[in-house]
Amino acid sequence: MKTKNKYGFTIVEIMIVVVVIGLLTAIGIPGFRKARDNSRNNACRSTQRQIETAKEMYAIESGKDNGGTVTLEKIAEYMRNPPTCPCGGTFIPGTIGEECHCTVHDFRIVIADE
Repeated sequence: MKTKNKYGFTIVEIMIVVVVIGLLTAIGIPGFRKARDNSRNNACRSTQRQIETAKEMYAIESGKDNGGTVTLEKIAEYMRNPPTCPCGGTFIPGTIGEECHCTVHDFRIVIADE
Protein backbone atom coordinates (compact mmCIF):
# COMPACT_ATOMS: atom_id res chain seq x y z
CA MET A 1 0.00 0.00 0.00
CA LYS A 2 1.27 3.44 -0.96
CA THR A 3 1.38 6.14 1.68
CA LYS A 4 1.30 9.79 0.81
CA ASN A 5 4.04 11.98 2.11
CA LYS A 6 2.24 14.98 3.54
CA TYR A 7 4.81 17.73 3.60
CA GLY A 8 3.84 21.40 3.27
CA PHE A 9 0.47 23.12 3.28
CA THR A 10 -2.61 22.75 1.12
CA ILE A 11 -3.87 25.67 -0.94
CA VAL A 12 -6.90 26.01 1.36
CA GLU A 13 -4.69 26.39 4.43
CA ILE A 14 -2.59 29.04 2.70
CA MET A 15 -5.71 30.94 1.60
CA ILE A 16 -7.09 30.92 5.14
CA VAL A 17 -3.84 32.40 6.45
CA VAL A 18 -3.91 35.10 3.75
CA VAL A 19 -7.52 36.00 4.60
CA VAL A 20 -6.73 36.24 8.32
CA ILE A 21 -3.71 38.48 7.64
CA GLY A 22 -5.86 40.64 5.36
CA LEU A 23 -8.53 41.04 8.04
CA LEU A 24 -5.98 41.96 10.69
CA THR A 25 -4.44 44.52 8.35
CA ALA A 26 -7.83 46.01 7.51
CA ILE A 27 -8.59 46.39 11.21
CA GLY A 28 -5.16 47.74 12.17
CA ILE A 29 -4.37 50.35 9.50
CA PRO A 30 -7.12 52.86 10.45
CA GLY A 31 -6.01 52.64 14.07
CA PHE A 32 -2.42 53.40 13.14
CA ARG A 33 -3.51 56.34 10.97
CA LYS A 34 -5.64 57.76 13.77
CA ALA A 35 -2.78 57.40 16.24
CA ARG A 36 -0.42 59.17 13.82
CA ASP A 37 -2.89 62.03 13.29
CA ASN A 38 -3.43 62.40 17.04
CA SER A 39 0.31 62.51 17.55
CA ARG A 40 0.69 65.24 14.94
CA ASN A 41 -2.16 67.26 16.45
CA ASN A 42 -0.62 66.99 19.92
CA ALA A 43 2.78 68.06 18.59
CA CYS A 44 1.20 71.09 16.90
CA ARG A 45 -0.63 72.07 20.10
CA SER A 46 2.56 71.70 22.10
CA THR A 47 4.48 73.94 19.72
CA GLN A 48 1.70 76.55 19.86
CA ARG A 49 1.91 76.52 23.67
CA GLN A 50 5.68 77.03 23.43
CA ILE A 51 5.14 79.99 21.10
CA GLU A 52 2.59 81.48 23.52
CA THR A 53 5.04 81.11 26.41
CA ALA A 54 7.85 82.65 24.35
CA LYS A 55 5.58 85.59 23.44
CA GLU A 56 4.81 86.18 27.11
CA MET A 57 8.50 86.07 28.02
CA TYR A 58 9.33 88.48 25.18
CA ALA A 59 6.55 90.84 26.27
CA ILE A 60 7.78 90.88 29.87
CA GLU A 61 11.44 91.45 28.98
CA SER A 62 10.81 94.07 26.30
CA GLY A 63 8.02 95.88 28.18
CA LYS A 64 5.42 95.35 25.44
CA ASP A 65 1.71 95.49 26.17
CA ASN A 66 -1.17 93.60 24.60
CA GLY A 67 -1.40 94.32 20.89
CA GLY A 68 2.36 94.57 20.38
CA THR A 69 3.59 92.90 17.23
CA VAL A 70 5.63 89.74 17.49
CA THR A 71 7.49 87.75 14.85
CA LEU A 72 8.94 84.28 15.13
CA GLU A 73 12.41 85.78 14.75
CA LYS A 74 11.89 88.02 17.81
CA ILE A 75 10.82 85.14 20.05
CA ALA A 76 13.29 82.57 18.65
CA GLU A 77 15.75 83.19 21.49
CA TYR A 78 13.07 82.17 24.01
CA MET A 79 12.49 78.81 22.30
CA ARG A 80 14.72 75.75 22.35
CA ASN A 81 14.07 74.78 18.71
CA PRO A 82 12.62 76.70 15.78
CA PRO A 83 8.86 76.06 15.59
CA THR A 84 7.82 73.60 12.88
CA CYS A 85 4.42 72.07 12.29
CA PRO A 86 4.47 68.27 11.85
CA CYS A 87 1.81 68.57 9.13
CA GLY A 88 3.76 71.08 7.05
CA GLY A 89 1.94 74.23 8.13
CA THR A 90 3.46 77.44 9.40
CA PHE A 91 2.82 79.23 12.66
CA ILE A 92 1.47 82.76 12.81
CA PRO A 93 2.39 84.14 16.24
CA GLY A 94 -0.10 87.01 16.15
CA THR A 95 0.21 89.92 18.53
CA ILE A 96 0.81 89.88 22.27
CA GLY A 97 -2.40 88.85 23.97
CA GLU A 98 -3.68 87.19 20.80
CA GLU A 99 -3.53 83.44 20.19
CA CYS A 100 -0.95 81.79 17.96
CA HIS A 101 -2.37 80.01 14.90
CA CYS A 102 -1.19 77.27 12.59
CA THR A 103 -2.07 77.37 8.89
CA VAL A 104 -3.09 73.68 9.01
CA HIS A 105 -4.70 73.34 12.46
CA ASP A 106 -6.87 75.84 14.27
CA PHE A 107 -6.69 74.90 17.95
CA ARG A 108 -7.66 77.13 20.83
CA ILE A 109 -4.67 77.27 23.15
CA VAL A 110 -5.47 78.02 26.78
CA ILE A 111 -2.62 79.17 29.00
CA ALA A 112 -2.90 77.82 32.56
CA ASP A 113 -2.76 81.17 34.37
CA GLU A 114 -5.68 82.75 32.49
